[in-house]
Amino acid sequence: MYQNNELVIRPIEQKDLYKLWTLIYKDDAPEWKKWDAPYFPHESMSYDKFMANAESLVDQASRWVITVDDIVCGMISYYFEDAQKIWLEMGIIIHESQNWGKGIGTRALKLWIDHIFSTLDVARVGLTTWSGNKRMIRVAEKLGMMMEGRMRKVRFYEGTYYDSIRMGILREEWEILSSEIQHKPEGVSMLHQEFVHIARGLNKTLDVIPVLYGSLGLEEVTGIEFHPQDIDVLVPITFLTEKWDVLKSEMESMGYDLIDLHEHEFKKNGVKVGIAFLEDLEPFANVDYKHLETVENNGATYHRLSISDYLKVYKRSLLDGYRRTKNNNKDQMKIETLQKLI
Repeated sequence: MYQNNELVIRPIEQKDLYKLWTLIYKDDAPEWKKWDAPYFPHESMSYDKFMANAESLVDQASRWVITVDDIVCGMISYYFEDAQKIWLEMGIIIHESQNWGKGIGTRALKLWIDHIFSTLDVARVGLTTWSGNKRMIRVAEKLGMMMEGRMRKVRFYEGTYYDSIRMGILREEWEILSSEIQHKPEGVSMLHQEFVHIARGLNKTLDVIPVLYGSLGLEEVTGIEFHPQDIDVLVPITFLTEKWDVLKSEMESMGYDLIDLHEHEFKKNGVKVGIAFLEDLEPFANVDYKHLETVENNGATYHRLSISDYLKVYKRSLLDGYRRTKNNNKDQMKIETLQKLI
């Protein structure tokens, strides 16, 4: 068993079997099948038929469940492509759409990759998907996996050809990434922890879900170090106008002092927090702020932009001559990095 806050991956237990049947085999056309190899047929199965062989799933080393707050929400697995057991591939399914876009898959796969390399004598961990599942490709890239193969137009679904995508990470690459995470600068970790603390306060007192923005948000969504110097937060515009006093009071209750009224900037023990309004995302960079990813983290709920959203933002920011000079062309470097991830 491995745990990341409220998320756990663990071997399948007897008590999980009915839930797994409802998620996988109860319906003729479950929603997860739209993304998990939809070009292959899926057949529903009666509970009795499922249970006839379900016991073999219990305590299986190569197939575990993913739980969030002790509720089964997905499965994670690995298998070998060859008889020598050298070529290992892994897979994941998050079955219900209310659990998509919350980082569950990324966190679960990170734990699974760590488990595989720590317990199996393999040189590589692979993942196969299709070009129609862009979310899965982005998750793999965030975990340090490289695109190793693209078999063009070998999948056919709803009248369209798609590519088969092979992703992979080598043991030595995983070791480097693990070392970088362990030695990540303490200040960066502190900034993210402080943002989560702020988000919890805004959730509870103002009943608002803030947006993690700027380099700190970019770092979280890409998994790449961007050396953020402060915390950028977006909130509904009403909290910077008629409800400003309520927001200001909440920030002060968390120990922050207002240092710039015009920029809505606060400071505490050297940590700066800049607050802007989220509605500006659409006219500024054509980002749909009403459908951002929602993240649950250590008791806090917040939104964050996708990689493609950030690409729009930094391309638009690059048109600002003052910002371009001020940031010493850092935005251009971020754009080049983001383009590689899309």
